[in-house]
Amino acid sequence: MLDLREENQDIFYYVLESMQGVVVTDNDGKIIFLNDRYADILHVNRHEVIGKDVIDVIPGTRMHIVARTGREEIGSLFKLKNGESVLVNRIPVRKNGEIIGVAAFSSLSKLDEVSTFATIQKITHLSQELNQYKSELNKLRGAKYSLDQIIGNSPNLIKMKELIRKVAQTKSTVLITGETGTGKELVAHAIHQLSTRSHHSFVRVNCAAIPNDLLESELFGYEEGAFTGAKKGGKVGKFELANCGSLLLDEINQMPLYLQSKLLRVIQEKEVERVGGNNPFDIDVRLIFTTNQNLHDLVHQDNFREDLFYRINVMSIEIPPLRTRLDDIPLLVEHFISKINKELGLNITGIDNEVIKL
Repeated sequence: MLDLREENQDIFYYVLESMQGVVVTDNDGKIIFLNDRYADILHVNRHEVIGKDVIDVIPGTRMHIVARTGREEIGSLFKLKNGESVLVNRIPVRKNGEIIGVAAFSSLSKLDEVSTFATIQKITHLSQELNQYKSELNKLRGAKYSLDQIIGNSPNLIKMKELIRKVAQTKSTVLITGETGTGKELVAHAIHQLSTRSHHSFVRVNCAAIPNDLLESELFGYEEGAFTGAKKGGKVGKFELANCGSLLLDEINQMPLYLQSKLLRVIQEKEVERVGGNNPFDIDVRLIFTTNQNLHDLVHQDNFREDLFYRINVMSIEIPPLRTRLDDIPLLVEHFISKINKELGLNITGIDNEVIKL
């Protein structure tokens, strides 16, 4: 076994020196190590930059962002001061679960080995093609968001993300609660993406957006001739579309009482019968519910079935509002600036700190 005592620490120094371009920062973004190879690439004196902010030495770096988010970035294209592009990896360094710094290293030993226009163009093309395939696959599956898109590093949000990971691995129904605009649907998507059902459909129904007289046929489908105006051949319902996958019933508090009883039967019997049909069939669907109202209060007001409430409140996730996690605002600002830059082809670098303080 390798001896990791203090007298052998020199080996780690020489390992870092032998690697391709390496830079290490503390969790405040101050450079604590820069090897000779990277110093030569950057045209700086490695000793003079120790203690300096990494963003001042390496413009455009994302090491400070990795320190905040705790998410590693592997195989990212990075453009150096001289216009050359290299592939870099940025890894958060943890001690006892806490981030104490970030290590970044290039996967190239010499810039001239792969930093040719043709190679970089090929890498960029493959990256874009991969993202396109991922996007198309996600569209087919229905889930658009993942856990990484829940932005924030505050203690209560970290706790919520851990709960999402645990809940996703179960088969239980899930009730997501939170105020309007807190991201309940985002959490539902993340649960599906992390679950064993992620390769199957994710179907969403907003119970408040569909008129009550249409909601039943939308959920359960209908047979030909079930009612005036019914399509020839009938219609497949959302439960059928979500079979083997996940079904999100958004704003379940808006579902009328008569439909709540039918939903209860589906949960209990795990079978669905189309409107106008006589042959129920089995389904295997993971149900996820959201509400912006207190269902327990609605039960006491006779606006929500008590038996249904206990059926859907098997596992619950409460989303904290942004006002309780103000430390996440800078991360959200960075996220949306990056998103706007990509969508509109802009180059916004940030906003004034005084604006964030407001």
